[in-house]
Amino acid sequence: MEADDARLEAAIEQAFAALEAAGGELARVTDARQQTLVVIVAAQGVIDNGGLAYFLEHDWPGRPDYALFVSAYLAIGAAHEAGLLEQALALLGLEQPEADLAGRRAALAGPVGARLRELDARFGDLQSLRPRLAAFVAGEPEG
Repeated sequence: MEADDARLEAAIEQAFAALEAAGGELARVTDARQQTLVVIVAAQGVIDNGGLAYFLEHDWPGRPDYALFVSAYLAIGAAHEAGLLEQALALLGLEQPEADLAGRRAALAGPVGARLRELDARFGDLQSLRPRLAAFVAGEPEG
C-alpha cells in the first residue's frame, strides 16, 4: 500500500508540474493521464472545501468545458461522482455554464444552491477517491 501511495504522490507531483508548464490551464495539459490526475485533485480540493457551489461559483483558468471534469471522474472509475457533477451542471440550466459566470452565480443564489448541498452530501471526497486514483496510476481498472 505504501508503494501505491508513493507512486500516486509522484504521479500527482508530475501532473502538477505539467499543469504549471501549461500555464495553469487544465485543458492545456497534453498528457491525458496527467490531465486526469490534475483535474481530479484540483476539482476535489475545491469541492472538499466548499462543495459543488464553490466549484461552480468561479471560473477555472482558461474556462475549460465542464465535460473535462466529468470525463476525468469517469476515467478513474468514479461514475457516481461524474453523475452527480452532471446533475449539478443540469440544475444550472445553462447551455455553456463554463462560459457564463454571471448565469452560474445567479442560479447558485436561488434554489439551485440548496439542491447542490443535497448533492454534496453524496459526493465522495479526495480521500475516498485515492484508491481509484492509485489504480488509475497503476493502470488497473477500478470499478
